[in-house]
Amino acid sequence: MEDLIVIAVIGAGFLLFKSIAYFNKRADKNRLTDYLNGLDRFKVDLEAATVKGNSWRQNVPVDLYGNTLNPNADDFYIEVDHNPFRFKNKYHKDTYKTRFQSTVIIPIKYRNISKKVKIELPIEAARILIKFHLEKQLTVYIDPHGEREKLILDFRAMNFEGLSTYTIYA
Repeated sequence: MEDLIVIAVIGAGFLLFKSIAYFNKRADKNRLTDYLNGLDRFKVDLEAATVKGNSWRQNVPVDLYGNTLNPNADDFYIEVDHNPFRFKNKYHKDTYKTRFQSTVIIPIKYRNISKKVKIELPIEAARILIKFHLEKQLTVYIDPHGEREKLILDFRAMNFEGLSTYTIYA
């Protein structure tokens, strides 16, 4: 009975931790949206953007489940866990994985300034072009706060992993 209570308390603590993390992430998104909604904005045509992509195959070490391992890690060759039935994060074999690197150049005309914004993304070029074709325009927010005026490019609608906004100085 006491074991059941301990398990219930640990489970409740875990659920509380996960829900707090979820609501903090959601609050951060809402704060960003509220901040950007208070700024002036203009649109940039994505048809004028150029995307150059590069892909290559790289030989990488993986574990039994296909997760990429870091061969430079301290414990890569040393077996820390002596459990013979634990295969996660243990070297299994080398395999080839396709890597992508794309360079996106977006021309921006703001007041009397013409800029070309260059962004490096680890995403396939065709995927970027499809997203640009579907969206057609990119919202750029003008942040006048601080020493220099900032332009904030909003990529949130395109759902690129790891990229929501990109900031440059005007």
